[in-house]
Amino acid sequence: MDKFVVKLSDDAVFREVGSIEELANVLGLCPVGCVKFHLRGGLNDFAEWVGKAQKKDAIALKLKQIKLNEANPEETRKKLVEVLKQKPAAAARGRWG
Repeated sequence: MDKFVVKLSDDAVFREVGSIEELANVLGLCPVGCVKFHLRGGLNDFAEWVGKAQKKDAIALKLKQIKLNEANPEETRKKLVEVLKQKPAAAARGRWG
């Protein structure tokens, strides 16, 4: 299965992960710059990887709805981790706002 490379920038790798659970844990610990990098310019690298590499479309859809809050990127990080830590059935029901 494809690994997700959590980065601070194009050249600065923080860590590689191979599961949604690992990604949730790393996002909870990484510098907030990693969140900014993967959500830059309207992209959402987290949603892309979860949908394509992990085949979890319901979770990917919820992640895609999360936009970077430039004024409070920590809030964005918390939302991402919350979605990643939920069970797939909950994601399908749309429990996140």
